[in-house]
Amino acid sequence: MDISATIPFSGTQLDRCEAHRADADWLAQQHNAQNAQFLVLNDLKVGMFAHGDLKPAYLMRDDVAAALSEPEEDLFLGKVGPAPLWALSIDKGHAERLTQMGLSFIDVRTIAMQMHGPELALVGHARSMLSWHAKNQFCGICGAPTVMQRGGASRKCTNPDCGQDFYPRNDPVVIMLAHDEDHCLVGRQHRFPPKMYSALAGFLEHGESLEEAVRRETFEEAGISIGQVDYVASQPWPFEHSIMIGCLAAATSRDITIDAEELDDARWVSAADVKRALVGDRSAPIAVPPDMAIAHHLMKHWAERF
Repeated sequence: MDISATIPFSGTQLDRCEAHRADADWLAQQHNAQNAQFLVLNDLKVGMFAHGDLKPAYLMRDDVAAALSEPEEDLFLGKVGPAPLWALSIDKGHAERLTQMGLSFIDVRTIAMQMHGPELALVGHARSMLSWHAKNQFCGICGAPTVMQRGGASRKCTNPDCGQDFYPRNDPVVIMLAHDEDHCLVGRQHRFPPKMYSALAGFLEHGESLEEAVRRETFEEAGISIGQVDYVASQPWPFEHSIMIGCLAAATSRDITIDAEELDDARWVSAADVKRALVGDRSAPIAVPPDMAIAHHLMKHWAERF
């Protein structure tokens, strides 16, 4: 079963308009279009309408002009239907002005606890891209300033003797649920809420396949050897700009040896106990990550086999 459409931050309906991004005149037309909409972020918090159902506050051109006193560097997200969508990072003063228009600036993690679907995918995409742009204001080769290119799909060094192009990065993270018969391996870190356990996870290293990363991370963190590795689904993760690669991993051993620097605890739990935790049964021996995390869906996908 394909679970990708059910995972928060996935399921975007955005047309990124790649074929037109190199055309500066076309981008200017999209920016000046009467139906252009602007998603504003301050300190990577998203402007939302929080009265009633939570929803992104897409501002029209006149609203943006009235609220902002100076030009900003706009990120072209793409189109949903006919409307060009832009993201704009604004300062605290402008954000305070917009709160007077009824906006609330909300952290994306909080938004994800209340909203799913294509709009959450768009919000996550905007946050991740603006975070990358904020961290790449200068060339990593010569130190000169960089500027947005192609509507924000890349940045370019302004030094004519350098001219290096930079593209948004994705940091791949393997997240794996090791299993043996009707039990799976879960671990907890000290920052987790009480009782919460999750699938193990770690960054892919250079020169390493996904399967090798799954086996290495599971053995390093819990001392468990892994045989067969099966890909399940992925999740764009906008904190900051990762891609979570969800896998099931068949364990070939059961004896746990914890890396105390990575985990506070690790244990084997039954599919029945995972199911109880998934429905919020407080008498279950563990609690599971919230619905916004791919670990929740990975555990659910595995437990439904039993």
